[in-house]
Amino acid sequence: MGVSAYDALSCSLFALHAYLIMCFSDIPAVSMLMHMKGHNGLCPCRMCGIQGIGIPDLRNKTLYVPLSHRNHPTPTNVVKYCPETLPLCSHDSFMSQAKAVESTPTKVQQEELAKEYGIKGVPLLSALASLRFP
Repeated sequence: MGVSAYDALSCSLFALHAYLIMCFSDIPAVSMLMHMKGHNGLCPCRMCGIQGIGIPDLRNKTLYVPLSHRNHPTPTNVVKYCPETLPLCSHDSFMSQAKAVESTPTKVQQEELAKEYGIKGVPLLSALASLRFP
């Protein structure tokens, strides 16, 4: 996609893409821009579908994301994540999950789905055709 721009050196048009590098290093800032739950979500990562797990018998509901769940006392459906083959997110899957969260009929169901996906809704920046999520 991109925005049509003129290159004076080659006397031709090209597709100009903007990359928001400054905001992609800070998890809370990215969470706000992408309308995600961030490190508090079950799926905290914007790039992959790795899921966090809680510490059993602890009042604090903070989740952590180990690559191996083998030694965790609570059974999970994933035993081990391989860093080279993490379940990556795509723009289409991100947007369909975001739209599913927003179209949920009740606030309670919306919160549950948002926690599961790690996405609170459709990000405002998704209106820019040249910007792809995640």
